[in-house]
Amino acid sequence: MKNFILLSLLVLTFASCSKDVLDVEFSTTLSQTSDEISVNETASRVAGGSFSTEFVLDLSNQDTQPYLNKIKEITLQDVVLTFQGLEALAGNQTATNLTITFDDQIVIELNDFVFGNVAAGQDFILNESAKINEAAGLLLQNKKLNVKVEGVIPDSAVYHFFITLNTTAKITANPL
Repeated sequence: MKNFILLSLLVLTFASCSKDVLDVEFSTTLSQTSDEISVNETASRVAGGSFSTEFVLDLSNQDTQPYLNKIKEITLQDVVLTFQGLEALAGNQTATNLTITFDDQIVIELNDFVFGNVAAGQDFILNESAKINEAAGLLLQNKKLNVKVEGVIPDSAVYHFFITLNTTAKITANPL
């Protein structure tokens, strides 16, 4: 009887450990580029023309589709915004506003955003890890994430540009 109990405990222990060992871990890139954004196209141009664009990061892609209903955990790594077409602003060091909103719930608000570096082509990495973790939770729950980027161009010139939102989602899922 003692041997049976020990053997049962050993099998239960191994079975519970093997469940985690069998989990599938992989990464997928979630990326989207905005439509062309135009600022200050009207005759009444003012310094501080505002813009807004929205993205949908969707887990229904080739990498994740087979595991879509088996995902246990998501971590978002390197959430990056790239501004393309703002080279004329590269020397502009005027602080302005930039707001990133996830599913109308989680807000990252930058009141002292400077376009100088990103306009010259450098990526802007969001480093608000607590809020990005919350956004990953929403992505896990909804299998997609709506992201709105709003800001102000601190110049009265006409601008046409694009924004790319890019992130790597590290996913843990139950096996197929």
